[in-house]
Amino acid sequence: MDSHLDPGFDRWLVDQLRKLYDEVLDEEVPEDLVKVVRGFDAEQGGAADADREQPEAEEPPRTRGSGRAGR
Repeated sequence: MDSHLDPGFDRWLVDQLRKLYDEVLDEEVPEDLVKVVRGFDAEQGGAADADREQPEAEEPPRTRGSGRAGR
């Protein structure tokens, strides 16, 4: 079944996925994991070095429907 033919199913699926994952997406990333990822970036010469030189901007609070899955 081609999902673009049934927008009602698409909407239902997006709603169900949000119910499952929105709380997880709103959780803080553990600092240990951030350090590991930044370490990988630094080893590969990625943007992590530039990120460390600039002060970190505070991320705005997320709200439901803020452009996640399906939008």
